[in-house]
Amino acid sequence: MDLSFLPQDHLLAFITVDCESAYGQELVQKLEAKNQQLTDTGVVVKILNYGTSKESEVVINDREGDVWKQVVGLANSNKPGENLILARVSEGRLEILELKPQLEKDLDYLEALVSVAQNYKDTTEPSDGYFKWGQIVAEDGEYLCKDCGYILDLKKGQIFPICEVCLSGQPDGPAGPSEGYWEKI
Repeated sequence: MDLSFLPQDHLLAFITVDCESAYGQELVQKLEAKNQQLTDTGVVVKILNYGTSKESEVVINDREGDVWKQVVGLANSNKPGENLILARVSEGRLEILELKPQLEKDLDYLEALVSVAQNYKDTTEPSDGYFKWGQIVAEDGEYLCKDCGYILDLKKGQIFPICEVCLSGQPDGPAGPSEGYWEKI
């Protein structure tokens, strides 16, 4: 699958979904309405449809898994379910940054991606010492989630993820996507 149309300077977000499902249809409508706002903030969002082909500027039909099978955790799946994949184009290749598996359908991930895109572009050291979901890690090391105490080893160039223990960074987590919760220790 040719992904050359994806910009190199934007955060990329792919949502895997079957566009024939009620959730998939709703998501396509929401994304079509919000697509320009998301692009303007620096995030390109595309739906990776693994169901029957759907024609829309926000949908990439990916029945064979050309994109989602590159993601550890989805590679061996025939139907990946609803997931959020954050990525970027690096040296002409798709670089997967984070997988948020099994999306909670009642949360507004499209709205959260506006904050994540802003965080991704924010290269300043946080004044309070806490990093946000989507910011780029500037220094290798261990980082502590202030909300639950979970420690994560991150490498320079990765992005700060949603905390896998307490879900800080997620729209309904203890800290939302626009709040900092990772601290270097």
